[in-house]
Amino acid sequence: VWYLEPYILYATAIAVISVFSALVSLFSTRKNLLKIRDMARFECDVNVLRKMPNGRIEIEKQSSIDLVPGDVVEIGDQMLFPCDIVLCSGSVVVNESMLTGESLPVLKSALPLHTSSVYDPDTDKRFTLWAGTKSLEARPFGKTKVSG
Repeated sequence: VWYLEPYILYATAIAVISVFSALVSLFSTRKNLLKIRDMARFECDVNVLRKMPNGRIEIEKQSSIDLVPGDVVEIGDQMLFPCDIVLCSGSVVVNESMLTGESLPVLKSALPLHTSSVYDPDTDKRFTLWAGTKSLEARPFGKTKVSG
């Protein structure tokens, strides 16, 4: 409308300022989203138990980014969990205060070996170590390492 009137300079200035403002907003939003993504990403080295072709089980250190479902991870004291883990052996005292706000540590036990039911994350929470929580103490049963 302003281009039809003798306000061409004013209309051009408004258009340039509007485009510039939209670009600044776009770039700052993208920058903030990338920062949030980087804050949510957590990477650490974990010990993964691998069964070798000769039948022996060896511990291999690898990045938590390379973990895939089914990997068996060795769990130690003061370990920050990079992903959700089902506890297979031993028991772990876990600080879940960052998720639940509960100030007391929680004892997690191993998933029972001889059961007819299938693991369900909703009903089997007492066997699950959640990503972002921290183990305070890992308690092995016998000579087996605490693993999940």
